[in-house]
Amino acid sequence: MKNINKILNVGDVLEAKIETASESGKGVIKVQDIILFVPDVKEGEIVRIKIIKLFKKIGFAEVTSKKETENESEETDKKLEEETDEEAESEEEEREEEIENPEPEEEPKIKENKQKIESEKKADDIFED
Repeated sequence: MKNINKILNVGDVLEAKIETASESGKGVIKVQDIILFVPDVKEGEIVRIKIIKLFKKIGFAEVTSKKETENESEETDKKLEEETDEEAESEEEEREEEIENPEPEEEPKIKENKQKIESEKKADDIFED
């Protein structure tokens, strides 16, 4: 591990917010008076990084993990809330449909079965005589 300065060392892992980022996804993090360049990030992202190269005033780091930004977290919460609302509406519609169009009762089937049994008994009686 190189010890170029007293603040950071190669191999250090830290969590930081990307202060600025280019359209190509290269971000900048300032740690005291050292500027770290981080690839594949967006401005405002909170990332865990590992320092891979370090000079006197600049360094390079790689992302080891990302956290949701506040906006992404709010969007996720909003999506979950919408999905829950849709599910509740769907369940309510199903219940209303069941009330409006209940399934046919079993009573006609029972009557039909009784009629079959009675006709079978009559047929048995005829053949027994």
